[in-house]
Amino acid sequence: MTESELVKKALSQPWEVKFRQSVQLLQMYETFALRINPDGYYLAFSGGKDSICMKRVADIAGVKYKAYYHNTTVDPPEVCRFIRDIHPDVTWTHQPKHLCKMVEERGLPNRRHRWCCAVYKEGGGDGEGKLIGVRAAESHRRASLWHTFKMDGRGGFFVCPILYWTDKEVWSFIKTEELKYPSVYDEGRTRVGCIGCPLSQTQREELERYPRYAALWRRGAERFYKRTTEYVKSDGDFYATVNFPTFEHYWAWWLAEGKRWQRGSKEACMIANMLAGWRGELAPPDGQMPPPHGGWAKPYEGGRPPRRKSPPLGGTGGGR
Repeated sequence: MTESELVKKALSQPWEVKFRQSVQLLQMYETFALRINPDGYYLAFSGGKDSICMKRVADIAGVKYKAYYHNTTVDPPEVCRFIRDIHPDVTWTHQPKHLCKMVEERGLPNRRHRWCCAVYKEGGGDGEGKLIGVRAAESHRRASLWHTFKMDGRGGFFVCPILYWTDKEVWSFIKTEELKYPSVYDEGRTRVGCIGCPLSQTQREELERYPRYAALWRRGAERFYKRTTEYVKSDGDFYATVNFPTFEHYWAWWLAEGKRWQRGSKEACMIANMLAGWRGELAPPDGQMPPPHGGWAKPYEGGRPPRRKSPPLGGTGGGR
């Protein structure tokens, strides 16, 4: 039986079986979590529907844990208020800088350069028994990467107690247990996450809904663009921003990267032709978007002022 067939079988199990397995899984590995940390499990809490369910299952299982919320600084205000008001036992962790300030140093994150997740979301709990609310039904990638138990490579481990729950089962559990959840779900949102996330299908809508956050993203991106287009990197390579003649091109590309473009879509073709025309090239006939951050060869010669070789402030850039 293949991996995908095993996942499909696990997803199709009766709800009673899944719930019992979730509880037993938490109880089974609690001893190991306590050996590492007397507080028990490190429960990663985002305020979304999945982590709400996971936290409730941990309570039902009677296992010891401490819940943590990693403040990304760009989560919806409704979610932040929900965590503060409904889950006061959750500990907040903070990074020294706002995410959009980091954009000034590292550039706009995208599908291939997801530095934001590593810095703001995936830290904490290293080397401990960590509970995460990932689910196989969310994507093929998650279904293939995750198992109910997985070592973290640092002496700790991950436990995914609701890995094989479906969306319907999640909402049914929330209703049965009378659990509260962020109000944004009642407005048609199926998932909650960072405002303006380039992996989100609703990136543009989010930025329009929260203009203050959109302004922060844009300001950080513009400062990064202005700084990096004047320099080459310390190894002589160019920053990815050299591929864009103006900041507006860079910003338009990021917004395009933020959704999964249909091949040949009107907007994708427009941006692809705009960028290709500036480089003196022909756009791909099917209108595919140019590859992100350094997917092109060396930038064309001409049309740019000489670049100083001193490394820019921050050093890391968002480079190729």
